[in-house]
Amino acid sequence: FFLMIRRPPRSTQSRSSAASDVYKRQKSFFFTKVVSLESAMIASAEELKLENHIIVCGIVPGMRHLLLPLRARSLKIIQPVVILYNDPMPAAVWKQINTFPKIFFIQGSPLKLMDLEKAGIQKASGVVILSRTAESDVTQNTSMVDADTIFIYKTVKLINPNIRIITELASISTISFLSLSKNSYVQKYGYYVSEPFASGEIYISTMLDTLMCQAFYNPYITSILDQMIMGGANLTSRTKKMYKLMNLQQSNLFLINIPPEFNEKTFGALFDHFALEKKMIAIGLYRGEKTKKNNRPYVFIKPDADIKLEPKDKVYVLSGKQPEDTENPLEQSEKYGSKANLRKGTTNFRSRLNGEEGRIDVDLSLIHI
Repeated sequence: FFLMIRRPPRSTQSRSSAASDVYKRQKSFFFTKVVSLESAMIASAEELKLENHIIVCGIVPGMRHLLLPLRARSLKIIQPVVILYNDPMPAAVWKQINTFPKIFFIQGSPLKLMDLEKAGIQKASGVVILSRTAESDVTQNTSMVDADTIFIYKTVKLINPNIRIITELASISTISFLSLSKNSYVQKYGYYVSEPFASGEIYISTMLDTLMCQAFYNPYITSILDQMIMGGANLTSRTKKMYKLMNLQQSNLFLINIPPEFNEKTFGALFDHFALEKKMIAIGLYRGEKTKKNNRPYVFIKPDADIKLEPKDKVYVLSGKQPEDTENPLEQSEKYGSKANLRKGTTNFRSRLNGEEGRIDVDLSLIHI
């Protein structure tokens, strides 16, 4: 997400309404009639009995780009989004998102436990914590720029340890405040191998600078990122017809559970099954916590064929359509620690952001590799 929502150039901002019209004509996303800010403001998530929703702590100038993938028509379920922001919602920002369904706004501070509870943090499936530098141009001391973000991260983890978090940090040095690991390899190889980063919870804003420099020498990087973020939703009807005439099928990236019958079997056996029976290509694993003495889940790209699969593993696949996912019994029994939240169709934060026509989520840990 953060690759899309950093402040765009002025020329890009001036074309935002035109780009929105293009998306509407493509009919790839869910839109509704214009919703007034007053009707979208709520006192608490409990007021609407919201569950399995996504909480966004803060706002950014490119808010439309953050929420657009979550409103793709190919999604099975449109998850409600609750924006928690300390100040009144700027009219210019609301104008970008006022045609998206199920977008709600609570004026409050994510630094306050009471306001996080109002946003329904206990029942939310995921939370996005935006850096303060993404909200304003105020110059701050580099050692303190992430102080609020770190506090919010710690508070959310305390309230709901199982929630999926995506956190934006402005400074690399502050990641040490979030990592509990004291292993020597973290000191040797840097923050890339720290638990929060490897598990996909952390995004460092300087990564965008690196990608921009790399894109100068390899322009295809931007196309790859566009496919990962938006997938087929950005394809024009003309391009889709061309693909059809050339008998080309666009594959999209999804994260799904390991079929129960493949527990304790090898990645090679799973690869063969998906390729021959499901017309999908398995490219990596998302290893669950405590599968190999790890405290956090992490991304395992290009596993060897003899790697043994674990019950908590998930698999990244390339597929022309959204795969039929199965619930993981272990995930069901652990999520929220209550049967009240174990509803059919409830999957993890990353799985719910996949779409049939394209890559609808950004698994930030995958970009890190």
